[in-house]
Amino acid sequence: MQHRRRACPAPHHRPGAPEGRLLSDTRAVRDRVRSLAAPLAAVVYTHPHPDHVNGATEIIGDGDVPVYATSDTDRVSREIDGPKREFWTKIYPDDYPPITTFATALVKGGDTVEIAGLDYEIVDMGAGECATGARSR
Repeated sequence: MQHRRRACPAPHHRPGAPEGRLLSDTRAVRDRVRSLAAPLAAVVYTHPHPDHVNGATEIIGDGDVPVYATSDTDRVSREIDGPKREFWTKIYPDDYPPITTFATALVKGGDTVEIAGLDYEIVDMGAGECATGARSR
């Protein structure tokens, strides 16, 4: 069974995985999302690296969009947010996002979430390029 997914177009082609550590990176994605015929339905954090979570605030804007993550991804995102912000803001003082949007809905492997009328099964991939990893299918 194939689904037509409405999601944030990111280089990894994952549903709602905003790519970009810097504001300048994510503004192009934000503009692309706004140009689509359908509104952004959700954001899914696959792992807690800043290039996967920092763009969400800029992309979501004032919208009421759920942000999904596993509890491990959310926990690590929160733990590393301050140190990463301190490090990267020195390098990109005008371009590092001033705030991070954290998960608003925690999921675990085996969960099914409905996004824009489609069901997505959460698959917890475990450690990969970082200590946590999840994706949907």
